Amino acid sequence: MNKEARQASMRTLLLVVLGAAAGTAAPYAIGLVIDGATARDVAALSYGLTSYFSLYTTTQVLSYYRMRVRETIFRNCYWHMPASMTELFYRRPMGMLISEDSEIDGGGIESLKDKVWNVILNYSFNIVPNYSMVVFAIVACTWANWLVGLAAILFVTFDTVLARKQNKFVMETMGPIDDRFRAWNRRVREWWNATPLVKSNGVEKRVISQVEDDVQPVLNDDYRVWHDYLPAQLTKRRLGGMLFAAPVYTYCGFEVVSGRMGIEVYTLVFFSFERIIIALQEISDAMWNVQRDLVSINRYREILTREMPFLHDRGITFDEPTVSVNFDHVSLTHGKGGIRRAILRDVSFTIESGERVALIGPSGAGKTQITNLILRAFDPTNGTVRINDHDLRDVSLETFTRFVGLVPQQMTVFEGTVRENVAFGVSHLQLTEQRPEDDQKIARALQKAGLDFEGRLTDGLETKVGYRGMRLSGGQQQRLVIAQAHFKEPRLVIADEATSALDSVSEAKVLEHLYESLPKETTVLMIAHRLSSLTRCSKIIFVRPLESCSVDQTQVTVHRSMRELYQSDPIFQEMADAQGFVPQRECA
Repeated sequence: MNKEARQASMRTLLLVVLGAAAGTAAPYAIGLVIDGATARDVAALSYGLTSYFSLYTTTQVLSYYRMRVRETIFRNCYWHMPASMTELFYRRPMGMLISEDSEIDGGGIESLKDKVWNVILNYSFNIVPNYSMVVFAIVACTWANWLVGLAAILFVTFDTVLARKQNKFVMETMGPIDDRFRAWNRRVREWWNATPLVKSNGVEKRVISQVEDDVQPVLNDDYRVWHDYLPAQLTKRRLGGMLFAAPVYTYCGFEVVSGRMGIEVYTLVFFSFERIIIALQEISDAMWNVQRDLVSINRYREILTREMPFLHDRGITFDEPTVSVNFDHVSLTHGKGGIRRAILRDVSFTIESGERVALIGPSGAGKTQITNLILRAFDPTNGTVRINDHDLRDVSLETFTRFVGLVPQQMTVFEGTVRENVAFGVSHLQLTEQRPEDDQKIARALQKAGLDFEGRLTDGLETKVGYRGMRLSGGQQQRLVIAQAHFKEPRLVIADEATSALDSVSEAKVLEHLYESLPKETTVLMIAHRLSSLTRCSKIIFVRPLESCSVDQTQVTVHRSMRELYQSDPIFQEMADAQGFVPQRECA
């Protein structure tokens, strides 16, 4: 919550307390009106009407300003929460978000915004106003008669104890049920997103049936709470309220008849006690919602405020014309506590600036983890990763990655324009006002990526690509991501299966652009299972699965030719033979 929203919240609390005071006093004015009309006393009637309309006007003015302040909080808090929570989310290193023991994800962050706002809304506009009303109502009852005030205090205590027991049971019971509902919702969304697969396989009825079958057990458990338990508990509480109210109303009625209490005081007591009963019920309902949300909020607060191993914007500024990479006896393990798994062991190699290097190995050998170490998703367990002559741990990550062009295996195309997607990877350190030459650079980047929209650029670079790039084919989406890397004018390109969605002809064109269009001083690291796409590389780094290495065997080896690697490693021989790939004598 920023400063303006916090100040607005304090103004809201003041307004709701004043409104509660005016609302509590209003029945007294109504009693004066009834008393004056019954006695045919014009002066008393006029005084009562003046008091009532003054209090009514006051409550409406306070309500007007409260609504205005509410919108101030909404604007300055709710709509700015995503930015502040995203900042906390992105402060975590990538390794903490992608590792097996990651405790948060984007979906959780998205729902966190609504949970925080729900808590703010309930406290500011429900719980605090109703608690204020209860306090003022108790004061009014005590002012009318100390026995009535004592009864009100006893009732509030009794109802609060019952409400806490009820809420505790609902929280403990509904927690697992809510988790199952969320899992069911995620499954349904997955099926919706896979509509082409569902339709093409003709399994619509099967999916619909499974949707019904999966939710029914959860609904039954939910039904038992809301249909059986909660109505019974609420009825008990309301009957309890009546047990307290009945003798209070009877006692006050006899006091009025005996002349010891005025009708205006009786009206005040009657409405105040009713207000207490209603307010406590509203507080109980609101507190249940708040407590449910606070469980998630507190979990995420603990996670998001946990001390980070490093921050992406700390360290020495990197601004060098070329990039070289050196792994010096690097080892990496993943896992928590005593359950840890070694992924890389004593890995050493060097990639000189301007080299075109192929990173090859079977699935699961650790190729992606090597690229993650270069991007400092996490730090090595042992050893050192150096960029040029700098330990990567000493370098400001945001100043280094602005010179890295990444073509990931899993493509991400955003709903927006071609221009927005191509320019997405440009760092804030390099952002400038949009200039005509930027469009020319984007056009060149698209050309280097071999991207041909076949007349689909109806609005030029402002052409919408659709939700998740649905208006583009898989190959066009992949080229768009490659164009994004070209547009950054990177000094290091990391391409992980960059042509996996392309046919052989398209692959050849894109690779030609990727190799030939980049400046010769640009370092390129290529990962691919399709060995034919790596023949132009000047160096080969081969990664073996750690479980297939003996204790004294090197996990990673460096080679100058595919032929050399083929002759020396049976694992690579099996990979090449499976693809019908015949290694040439030398790499390009």
